[in-house]
Amino acid sequence: MTGPHDIPPGAVAERIADEQLVHALLLHIHDTDGAARREARLQRAMRTIQTTATAPRDDQRRRMPVVLRRGSWAAAAGILLIVGVYMFTSSTTPAMASINAIIDALGRPGDRTYHVAVAHADGHGRPGLDRAILYSRDGQQFLLVRIDPKGGELFDGFDGQRSWRVRAGVLVEAQDGPGASRIPMPEIMTNVPFADLLQTLQRIRADYTIERTDQAPLQPGGESLTHVRARRNSRSVKGPPTIEIWADSETGLPHHIVFHRAKFQGSQRPRRLELELTASANLPEDWFSPSVHVTNAAERRP
Repeated sequence: MTGPHDIPPGAVAERIADEQLVHALLLHIHDTDGAARREARLQRAMRTIQTTATAPRDDQRRRMPVVLRRGSWAAAAGILLIVGVYMFTSSTTPAMASINAIIDALGRPGDRTYHVAVAHADGHGRPGLDRAILYSRDGQQFLLVRIDPKGGELFDGFDGQRSWRVRAGVLVEAQDGPGASRIPMPEIMTNVPFADLLQTLQRIRADYTIERTDQAPLQPGGESLTHVRARRNSRSVKGPPTIEIWADSETGLPHHIVFHRAKFQGSQRPRRLELELTASANLPEDWFSPSVHVTNAAERRP
């Protein structure tokens, strides 16, 4: 009678080689993030296989030829290899992980203030949207304050349910849902609520290829930030050819966003759109409703 420990030395060596091959593949086809967790899962899977190999067999199993038992090890190794390939193809790359962190940060609770700059390729700004200020709350409420061509400032807001416009201290427009049909936004923002960075950057995951992700400061000697550069997949995509983002390495919150050679509504001349984070302080509770901007709008501005 033969037992589970009667496997010839050659079969044992082959089994060990199979285990080591699968072990090496699963550890090294991924990036280094989460290696400890993957190692733990791998060890549990390998212990299960080893337990199965050394567990008592019934009489029929004990009489099974050694070649079939060796084949079972090959099958087990093959299964683990298939699982490893699946984990590799479905895993999140470091570049995509950076984009996901940025998108998650924009959707977290909190108020953010961005200054907007728009320039032609020759450096000249665009009246109206250039020098605008964008406020956002929780990735769901927005307020864009920009220069009114007729003088003063225009307040275009979205409180999560209604969009509205205040001009010269007077509420001149309000409607359910997002509006902003007359705001000169880039093509990438034309079918989302105006200045909705969360939805805008979500498009990068499908329409852009991440060419670069590293640590780099905005200014020489400045704080090191996560730098992501994305390039448009095709000309059919409505959006600038290249988008660059500098985000906090720990929180993922974007500090600086550049849309290179972006096309704006009603204009074929490409421009550079930049958004610079200037504050993360809490704004007044009613800041995204029109009432606070109807009278003395300039004095109430934080």
